[in-house]
Amino acid sequence: MLCFFKKSPFIFCLVAIVCSMQIRAEQNDTLIDFSGFSRVVAGVLDDENASYEGYDNSISLGQKSLLAVQVEGHLTDSWSLTTQLLAHSSNEQDSGIEWLYSTYQATDSWQLKLGKLRTPFFNYSDVLDIGYAYPWISPPQQVYNGFLFDSYEGASANYDLVTNSFSANVEIFWGKFEDEITVGDETVEAEVNQFRGLILNIQHNNLKLRMSNHKGNVVVALPEINGFAGALNQAGYPSMAQHLETKGDVKVFQLSLYYDALDYFVKSEIVQIKSPILVFPETNSYYISAGYIFYPFTVHATFASSHSSYTSVVSTIPSGLDPQLDTLAAGFDALYDNLGRDNLNSVTLGLRWDFRHGMALKADITHLKGDDNERSFFTISNPTAFDYKANLLQVAWEWVF
Repeated sequence: MLCFFKKSPFIFCLVAIVCSMQIRAEQNDTLIDFSGFSRVVAGVLDDENASYEGYDNSISLGQKSLLAVQVEGHLTDSWSLTTQLLAHSSNEQDSGIEWLYSTYQATDSWQLKLGKLRTPFFNYSDVLDIGYAYPWISPPQQVYNGFLFDSYEGASANYDLVTNSFSANVEIFWGKFEDEITVGDETVEAEVNQFRGLILNIQHNNLKLRMSNHKGNVVVALPEINGFAGALNQAGYPSMAQHLETKGDVKVFQLSLYYDALDYFVKSEIVQIKSPILVFPETNSYYISAGYIFYPFTVHATFASSHSSYTSVVSTIPSGLDPQLDTLAAGFDALYDNLGRDNLNSVTLGLRWDFRHGMALKADITHLKGDDNERSFFTISNPTAFDYKANLLQVAWEWVF
Protein backbone atom coordinates (compact mmCIF):
# COMPACT_ATOMS: atom_id res chain seq x y z
CA MET A 1 0.00 0.00 0.00
CA LEU A 2 2.94 2.36 0.55
CA CYS A 3 3.65 2.51 -3.18
CA PHE A 4 -0.05 3.21 -3.73
CA PHE A 5 0.07 6.39 -1.65
CA LYS A 6 3.42 7.46 -3.10
CA LYS A 7 1.87 7.17 -6.54
CA SER A 8 -1.10 9.36 -5.56
CA PRO A 9 0.04 11.88 -2.93
CA PHE A 10 -2.80 14.24 -3.81
CA ILE A 11 -5.19 11.95 -1.95
CA PHE A 12 -3.62 12.95 1.39
CA CYS A 13 -4.33 16.61 0.63
CA LEU A 14 -7.81 15.64 -0.49
CA VAL A 15 -8.60 13.79 2.72
CA ALA A 16 -7.24 16.65 4.84
CA ILE A 17 -9.24 19.28 2.94
CA VAL A 18 -12.49 17.32 3.04
CA CYS A 19 -12.11 16.52 6.72
CA SER A 20 -11.59 20.20 7.50
CA MET A 21 -14.61 21.04 5.34
CA GLN A 22 -16.70 18.55 7.27
CA ILE A 23 -15.59 20.00 10.62
CA ARG A 24 -16.42 23.54 9.49
CA ALA A 25 -19.73 22.32 8.05
CA GLU A 26 -20.68 20.75 11.36
CA GLN A 27 -19.72 23.93 13.22
CA ASN A 28 -21.68 26.14 10.83
CA ASP A 29 -24.56 23.71 10.35
CA THR A 30 -23.86 23.60 6.59
CA LEU A 31 -25.09 20.56 4.69
CA ILE A 32 -21.96 18.94 3.31
CA ASP A 33 -21.77 15.15 3.26
CA PHE A 34 -18.42 13.41 3.24
CA SER A 35 -17.96 9.71 2.45
CA GLY A 36 -15.47 7.39 0.84
CA PHE A 37 -14.29 3.89 0.24
CA SER A 38 -11.08 1.95 -0.04
CA ARG A 39 -9.91 -1.50 -1.03
CA VAL A 40 -6.67 -3.43 -0.86
CA VAL A 41 -6.58 -6.37 -3.28
CA ALA A 42 -3.84 -8.96 -3.72
CA GLY A 43 -3.86 -11.44 -6.57
CA VAL A 44 -1.76 -14.04 -8.33
CA LEU A 45 -2.18 -16.17 -11.47
CA ASP A 46 -0.84 -19.72 -11.34
CA ASP A 47 0.74 -19.62 -14.83
CA GLU A 48 4.01 -18.02 -15.87
CA ASN A 49 3.11 -17.92 -19.57
CA ALA A 50 0.34 -15.31 -19.40
CA SER A 51 -1.29 -12.61 -17.32
CA TYR A 52 -4.95 -11.83 -16.68
CA GLU A 53 -6.37 -8.46 -15.62
CA GLY A 54 -2.78 -7.45 -14.90
CA TYR A 55 -2.06 -10.43 -12.62
CA ASP A 56 0.81 -12.81 -13.38
CA ASN A 57 2.53 -15.53 -11.36
CA SER A 58 3.87 -13.11 -8.76
CA ILE A 59 1.68 -11.69 -5.99
CA SER A 60 0.53 -8.16 -6.79
CA LEU A 61 -1.32 -5.50 -4.78
CA GLY A 62 -1.18 -2.94 -7.56
CA GLN A 63 -4.05 -3.89 -9.88
CA LYS A 64 -7.30 -3.31 -7.98
CA SER A 65 -6.35 -1.41 -4.82
CA LEU A 66 -7.73 2.12 -4.57
CA LEU A 67 -8.87 4.94 -2.30
CA ALA A 68 -11.74 7.33 -3.04
CA VAL A 69 -13.40 10.32 -1.40
CA GLN A 70 -16.84 11.67 -2.28
CA VAL A 71 -18.19 15.09 -1.31
CA GLU A 72 -21.81 16.16 -1.70
CA GLY A 73 -22.79 19.75 -1.04
CA HIS A 74 -26.48 20.60 -0.66
CA LEU A 75 -26.77 24.08 -2.16
CA THR A 76 -30.55 24.31 -1.64
CA ASP A 77 -33.35 21.89 -0.84
CA SER A 78 -33.44 20.96 -4.54
CA TRP A 79 -29.88 21.53 -5.79
CA SER A 80 -26.75 19.61 -4.86
CA LEU A 81 -23.22 19.22 -6.19
CA THR A 82 -21.36 15.89 -6.03
CA THR A 83 -17.76 15.03 -6.80
CA GLN A 84 -15.73 11.87 -6.37
CA LEU A 85 -11.95 11.72 -6.48
CA LEU A 86 -10.28 8.37 -6.98
CA ALA A 87 -6.68 7.24 -6.49
CA HIS A 88 -5.82 3.99 -8.26
CA SER A 89 -2.83 1.84 -7.44
CA SER A 90 -2.64 0.56 -11.01
CA ASN A 91 -0.61 2.42 -13.61
CA GLU A 92 -3.16 1.26 -16.18
CA GLN A 93 -5.89 3.48 -14.70
CA ASP A 94 -5.94 7.24 -14.28
CA SER A 95 -6.40 8.79 -10.86
CA GLY A 96 -8.34 12.01 -10.42
CA ILE A 97 -11.94 13.20 -10.71
CA GLU A 98 -14.13 10.18 -11.35
CA TRP A 99 -17.34 12.18 -11.52
CA LEU A 100 -18.48 15.77 -10.97
CA TYR A 101 -22.12 16.64 -11.45
CA SER A 102 -25.02 18.80 -10.27
CA THR A 103 -28.34 17.26 -9.23
CA TYR A 104 -31.72 18.94 -9.35
CA GLN A 105 -34.53 17.19 -7.47
CA ALA A 106 -37.47 18.64 -9.37
CA THR A 107 -40.14 16.60 -7.54
CA ASP A 108 -40.27 13.50 -5.39
CA SER A 109 -40.29 11.50 -8.63
CA TRP A 110 -38.15 13.52 -11.07
CA GLN A 111 -34.39 13.99 -10.76
CA LEU A 112 -32.03 15.67 -13.26
CA LYS A 113 -28.21 15.45 -13.37
CA LEU A 114 -25.66 17.41 -15.38
CA GLY A 115 -21.88 17.02 -15.57
CA LYS A 116 -19.40 14.15 -15.61
CA LEU A 117 -21.49 11.08 -14.82
CA ARG A 118 -21.05 7.35 -14.40
CA THR A 119 -21.92 5.43 -17.57
CA PRO A 120 -24.89 3.15 -16.73
CA PHE A 121 -23.95 0.17 -18.92
CA PHE A 122 -24.33 -2.49 -16.21
CA ASN A 123 -26.24 -3.30 -13.09
CA TYR A 124 -23.21 -2.51 -10.92
CA SER A 125 -21.96 0.49 -12.94
CA ASP A 126 -22.65 3.03 -10.17
CA VAL A 127 -20.69 1.02 -7.60
CA LEU A 128 -18.14 -0.65 -9.84
CA ASP A 129 -15.20 0.72 -7.84
CA ILE A 130 -16.84 -0.02 -4.48
CA GLY A 131 -15.94 -3.65 -3.91
CA TYR A 132 -17.91 -3.66 -0.65
CA ALA A 133 -21.14 -3.37 -2.70
CA TYR A 134 -20.99 -6.80 -4.39
CA PRO A 135 -19.99 -10.34 -3.40
CA TRP A 136 -16.98 -10.89 -5.70
CA ILE A 137 -13.62 -9.21 -5.53
CA SER A 138 -13.81 -8.55 -9.28
CA PRO A 139 -17.08 -8.65 -11.24
CA PRO A 140 -16.94 -11.16 -14.11
CA GLN A 141 -14.52 -9.84 -16.71
CA GLN A 142 -16.54 -11.30 -19.56
CA VAL A 143 -19.37 -8.84 -18.84
CA TYR A 144 -17.59 -5.99 -17.06
CA ASN A 145 -14.73 -5.71 -19.56
CA GLY A 146 -12.48 -2.74 -19.96
CA PHE A 147 -13.27 -1.26 -23.38
CA LEU A 148 -16.66 0.08 -22.27
CA PHE A 149 -15.86 3.44 -20.68
CA ASP A 150 -16.79 4.20 -17.07
CA SER A 151 -17.93 7.84 -17.35
CA TYR A 152 -19.28 10.37 -19.82
CA GLU A 153 -20.05 14.10 -19.97
CA GLY A 154 -23.69 14.95 -20.38
CA ALA A 155 -27.08 14.91 -18.70
CA SER A 156 -29.55 12.36 -17.37
CA ALA A 157 -33.15 12.35 -16.17
CA ASN A 158 -34.60 9.83 -13.69
CA TYR A 159 -38.24 9.11 -12.93
CA ASP A 160 -39.29 6.97 -9.93
CA LEU A 161 -42.66 5.24 -9.65
CA VAL A 162 -43.66 3.51 -6.42
CA THR A 163 -46.88 1.56 -5.95
CA ASN A 164 -48.14 -0.91 -3.38
CA SER A 165 -47.11 -3.88 -5.53
CA PHE A 166 -43.91 -2.76 -7.30
CA SER A 167 -41.43 0.05 -7.84
CA ALA A 168 -39.90 1.25 -11.11
CA ASN A 169 -37.23 3.65 -12.27
CA VAL A 170 -36.69 5.00 -15.78
CA GLU A 171 -33.49 6.79 -16.78
CA ILE A 172 -32.63 8.50 -20.05
CA PHE A 173 -29.28 10.15 -20.80
CA TRP A 174 -27.37 11.98 -23.51
CA GLY A 175 -23.72 12.92 -23.69
CA LYS A 176 -20.26 12.33 -25.12
CA PHE A 177 -16.93 10.75 -24.29
CA GLU A 178 -13.39 11.52 -25.43
CA ASP A 179 -10.45 9.69 -23.89
CA GLU A 180 -8.36 6.55 -24.10
CA ILE A 181 -9.96 3.11 -24.00
CA THR A 182 -8.35 -0.30 -23.70
CA VAL A 183 -9.07 -2.91 -26.36
CA GLY A 184 -7.34 -6.18 -25.58
CA ASP A 185 -3.67 -5.32 -25.13
CA GLU A 186 -3.93 -1.96 -26.90
CA THR A 187 -4.78 1.51 -25.59
CA VAL A 188 -6.31 3.75 -28.24
CA GLU A 189 -7.86 7.21 -28.43
CA ALA A 190 -11.64 7.13 -28.84
CA GLU A 191 -14.33 9.72 -29.35
CA VAL A 192 -18.00 8.95 -28.74
CA ASN A 193 -20.64 11.44 -29.90
CA GLN A 194 -24.43 11.32 -29.66
CA PHE A 195 -24.10 8.87 -26.82
CA ARG A 196 -27.55 8.11 -25.44
CA GLY A 197 -29.45 5.40 -23.67
CA LEU A 198 -32.50 4.20 -21.81
CA ILE A 199 -32.50 2.19 -18.57
CA LEU A 200 -35.50 0.55 -16.93
CA ASN A 201 -35.49 -0.93 -13.42
CA ILE A 202 -38.49 -2.81 -12.05
CA GLN A 203 -38.65 -4.40 -8.60
CA HIS A 204 -41.35 -6.59 -7.09
CA ASN A 205 -40.65 -7.82 -3.57
CA ASN A 206 -37.26 -9.58 -3.79
CA LEU A 207 -37.15 -9.79 -7.59
CA LYS A 208 -35.44 -7.09 -9.64
CA LEU A 209 -35.30 -6.70 -13.42
CA ARG A 210 -33.01 -4.27 -15.25
CA MET A 211 -32.96 -3.59 -18.99
CA SER A 212 -30.82 -1.03 -20.76
CA ASN A 213 -30.06 0.00 -24.31
CA HIS A 214 -27.15 2.26 -25.30
CA LYS A 215 -25.93 3.70 -28.58
CA GLY A 216 -23.13 6.03 -29.60
CA ASN A 217 -21.22 7.11 -32.69
CA VAL A 218 -17.64 5.99 -32.05
CA VAL A 219 -14.43 7.06 -33.78
CA VAL A 220 -11.26 5.15 -32.85
CA ALA A 221 -7.76 6.41 -33.71
CA LEU A 222 -6.13 3.51 -35.60
CA PRO A 223 -3.76 5.13 -38.13
CA GLU A 224 -2.20 1.85 -39.29
CA ILE A 225 -5.57 0.34 -40.20
CA ASN A 226 -6.68 3.60 -41.86
CA GLY A 227 -3.48 3.57 -43.89
CA PHE A 228 -4.05 0.00 -45.01
CA ALA A 229 -7.65 0.84 -45.96
CA GLY A 230 -6.31 3.73 -48.05
CA ALA A 231 -3.96 1.35 -49.88
CA LEU A 232 -6.89 -0.96 -50.68
CA ASN A 233 -8.89 1.97 -52.05
CA GLN A 234 -6.00 3.10 -54.23
CA ALA A 235 -5.58 -0.45 -55.55
CA GLY A 236 -9.26 -0.48 -56.60
CA TYR A 237 -10.77 -2.58 -53.82
CA PRO A 238 -13.09 -0.16 -51.92
CA SER A 239 -15.38 -3.02 -50.82
CA MET A 240 -12.44 -4.60 -49.00
CA ALA A 241 -11.50 -1.27 -47.45
CA GLN A 242 -15.02 -0.89 -46.03
CA HIS A 243 -14.40 -3.88 -43.78
CA LEU A 244 -11.62 -1.91 -42.03
CA GLU A 245 -13.96 0.59 -40.37
CA THR A 246 -12.66 2.67 -37.47
CA LYS A 247 -15.91 4.57 -36.91
CA GLY A 248 -19.59 3.77 -36.65
CA ASP A 249 -22.53 3.27 -34.29
CA VAL A 250 -21.81 0.95 -31.37
CA LYS A 251 -24.85 -0.59 -29.67
CA VAL A 252 -24.93 -2.17 -26.21
CA PHE A 253 -27.89 -4.11 -24.83
CA GLN A 254 -28.02 -5.30 -21.22
CA LEU A 255 -30.48 -7.45 -19.26
CA SER A 256 -30.22 -8.57 -15.65
CA LEU A 257 -32.48 -10.49 -13.31
CA TYR A 258 -31.75 -10.65 -9.58
CA TYR A 259 -33.48 -12.39 -6.71
CA ASP A 260 -32.26 -11.37 -3.25
CA ALA A 261 -33.66 -13.05 -0.14
CA LEU A 262 -32.45 -12.70 3.42
CA ASP A 263 -30.27 -15.79 3.36
CA TYR A 264 -29.54 -16.45 -0.32
CA PHE A 265 -29.42 -14.77 -3.74
CA VAL A 266 -29.43 -15.68 -7.42
CA LYS A 267 -28.17 -13.13 -9.96
CA SER A 268 -27.63 -13.09 -13.69
CA GLU A 269 -26.69 -10.53 -16.31
CA ILE A 270 -26.46 -10.63 -20.11
CA VAL A 271 -24.69 -8.09 -22.34
CA GLN A 272 -24.61 -7.91 -26.14
CA ILE A 273 -22.37 -5.51 -28.09
CA LYS A 274 -22.73 -4.82 -31.82
CA SER A 275 -20.43 -2.60 -33.85
CA PRO A 276 -19.14 -2.08 -37.41
CA ILE A 277 -15.75 -1.02 -36.04
CA LEU A 278 -13.02 -3.53 -36.78
CA VAL A 279 -11.53 -3.75 -33.27
CA PHE A 280 -14.95 -4.21 -31.64
CA PRO A 281 -16.25 -7.70 -32.41
CA GLU A 282 -19.86 -8.69 -31.91
CA THR A 283 -19.87 -9.90 -28.31
CA ASN A 284 -22.35 -11.92 -26.27
CA SER A 285 -21.54 -12.45 -22.61
CA TYR A 286 -23.31 -13.42 -19.43
CA TYR A 287 -22.92 -14.70 -15.90
CA ILE A 288 -25.10 -16.48 -13.37
CA SER A 289 -24.25 -16.30 -9.70
CA ALA A 290 -25.72 -17.79 -6.53
CA GLY A 291 -24.82 -17.33 -2.90
CA TYR A 292 -25.78 -18.35 0.61
CA ILE A 293 -25.60 -15.91 3.54
CA PHE A 294 -25.03 -17.02 7.11
CA TYR A 295 -24.08 -13.66 8.53
CA PRO A 296 -21.37 -12.50 8.90
CA PHE A 297 -20.26 -14.95 6.17
CA THR A 298 -21.33 -15.29 2.54
CA VAL A 299 -20.34 -18.10 0.18
CA HIS A 300 -20.98 -17.73 -3.54
CA ALA A 301 -20.34 -19.38 -6.91
CA THR A 302 -20.41 -17.81 -10.37
CA PHE A 303 -20.24 -19.14 -13.92
CA ALA A 304 -19.41 -16.56 -16.60
CA SER A 305 -18.96 -16.88 -20.35
CA SER A 306 -18.25 -14.70 -23.35
CA HIS A 307 -18.24 -15.27 -27.09
CA SER A 308 -16.90 -12.78 -29.62
CA SER A 309 -16.86 -13.02 -33.41
CA TYR A 310 -16.14 -10.96 -36.51
CA THR A 311 -18.06 -10.82 -39.77
CA SER A 312 -16.66 -13.38 -42.17
CA VAL A 313 -14.91 -11.65 -45.08
CA VAL A 314 -13.95 -13.33 -48.36
CA SER A 315 -11.03 -11.60 -50.08
CA THR A 316 -11.70 -10.44 -53.65
CA ILE A 317 -8.05 -9.65 -54.34
CA PRO A 318 -6.72 -12.05 -56.99
CA SER A 319 -3.52 -13.92 -56.24
CA GLY A 320 -0.58 -14.65 -58.51
CA LEU A 321 -1.16 -11.73 -60.91
CA ASP A 322 0.90 -9.00 -59.26
CA PRO A 323 3.38 -9.04 -56.33
CA GLN A 324 1.86 -5.86 -54.86
CA LEU A 325 -1.63 -7.36 -54.93
CA ASP A 326 -0.27 -10.53 -53.33
CA THR A 327 1.21 -8.37 -50.55
CA LEU A 328 -2.12 -6.59 -50.04
CA ALA A 329 -4.01 -9.88 -49.91
CA ALA A 330 -1.55 -11.41 -47.45
CA GLY A 331 -1.70 -8.28 -45.27
CA PHE A 332 -5.49 -8.31 -45.24
CA ASP A 333 -5.63 -11.98 -44.28
CA ALA A 334 -3.00 -11.50 -41.56
CA LEU A 335 -4.90 -8.52 -40.15
CA TYR A 336 -8.10 -10.53 -39.74
CA ASP A 337 -6.32 -13.62 -38.47
CA ASN A 338 -4.64 -11.58 -35.72
CA LEU A 339 -7.80 -9.91 -34.41
CA GLY A 340 -8.28 -10.72 -30.74
CA ARG A 341 -11.21 -12.91 -29.81
CA ASP A 342 -12.21 -12.97 -26.15
CA ASN A 343 -13.97 -16.32 -25.78
CA LEU A 344 -13.67 -17.34 -22.16
CA ASN A 345 -15.49 -19.50 -19.61
CA SER A 346 -14.82 -19.12 -15.90
CA VAL A 347 -16.00 -20.51 -12.57
CA THR A 348 -15.50 -18.46 -9.40
CA LEU A 349 -15.87 -19.66 -5.82
CA GLY A 350 -15.76 -17.03 -3.10
CA LEU A 351 -16.06 -16.36 0.61
CA ARG A 352 -16.90 -13.01 2.21
CA TRP A 353 -16.61 -12.13 5.91
CA ASP A 354 -18.27 -8.91 7.12
CA PHE A 355 -16.15 -8.77 10.25
CA ARG A 356 -17.28 -5.29 11.30
CA HIS A 357 -19.61 -2.51 10.18
CA GLY A 358 -18.49 -1.10 6.82
CA MET A 359 -15.61 -3.59 6.43
CA ALA A 360 -15.31 -6.97 4.77
CA LEU A 361 -12.65 -9.50 3.94
CA LYS A 362 -12.97 -11.56 0.76
CA ALA A 363 -11.25 -14.50 -0.90
CA ASP A 364 -12.01 -15.63 -4.47
CA ILE A 365 -10.54 -18.34 -6.67
CA THR A 366 -11.42 -18.32 -10.39
CA HIS A 367 -10.74 -21.09 -12.88
CA LEU A 368 -10.29 -19.63 -16.37
CA LYS A 369 -10.61 -21.60 -19.60
CA GLY A 370 -10.15 -19.82 -22.91
CA ASP A 371 -10.34 -21.05 -26.48
CA ASP A 372 -7.07 -22.33 -27.89
CA ASN A 373 -5.02 -19.87 -29.95
CA GLU A 374 -7.27 -16.93 -29.11
CA ARG A 375 -6.77 -13.98 -26.78
CA SER A 376 -9.52 -14.89 -24.29
CA PHE A 377 -8.77 -11.79 -22.15
CA PHE A 378 -5.26 -13.10 -21.46
CA THR A 379 -2.03 -11.27 -22.22
CA ILE A 380 0.08 -14.16 -23.48
CA SER A 381 3.86 -14.03 -23.16
CA ASN A 382 4.62 -17.60 -24.28
CA PRO A 383 1.99 -18.89 -26.76
CA THR A 384 3.69 -22.24 -27.36
CA ALA A 385 3.64 -23.20 -23.67
CA PHE A 386 0.31 -21.66 -22.61
CA ASP A 387 -2.66 -24.07 -22.61
CA TYR A 388 -5.30 -21.31 -22.17
CA LYS A 389 -6.20 -22.52 -18.69
CA ALA A 390 -5.27 -20.79 -15.44
CA ASN A 391 -6.43 -20.12 -11.89
CA LEU A 392 -6.64 -16.65 -10.39
CA LEU A 393 -6.49 -16.30 -6.60
CA GLN A 394 -7.50 -12.98 -5.00
CA VAL A 395 -7.90 -11.74 -1.44
CA ALA A 396 -9.25 -8.32 -0.53
CA TRP A 397 -10.04 -5.94 2.30
CA GLU A 398 -13.00 -3.67 1.56
CA TRP A 399 -13.94 -0.54 3.51
CA VAL A 400 -16.68 2.09 3.16
CA PHE A 401 -16.75 5.14 5.41
